[in-house]
Amino acid sequence: PVGISPNPAAEALTVELPEGSAAGNWQVFNTTGELVAKGTNPAGERIFKVTTAHLPNGLYLLKVGFGTAKFVVSH
Repeated sequence: PVGISPNPAAEALTVELPEGSAAGNWQVFNTTGELVAKGTNPAGERIFKVTTAHLPNGLYLLKVGFGTAKFVVSH
């Protein structure tokens, strides 16, 4: 599974991928399925940050390669 912290997030979310995986691209979707952020984790790192400061408060879905995780943004 994809690990995320903190949850809820305010400024940024730390994402940790399982050992042996290094998915390059990530996407964040809101509850209506709209793509609200996307990027590539640096050099295929297992642990990276996703900025959430620009996102309105609410529930989101992070999709990273093969895995997904739900998180909340609360400012």
